[in-house]
Amino acid sequence: MQGAVSSTGTVPYTMDERAGEEIEWIDVIVPAIMDEETYEVVSEEQKYRIEF
Repeated sequence: MQGAVSSTGTVPYTMDERAGEEIEWIDVIVPAIMDEETYEVVSEEQKYRIEF
């Protein structure tokens, strides 16, 4: 994606039937975004913790 683009969606993850009972949180890491021509960092890496 480039410029003022926004996007939404889901990321499915398959696991054993009872594995979800033990999950307390997950970390989502969005890597840094760099300009293709100048290699300048446009957006720093972002980390989100989702707690259940």
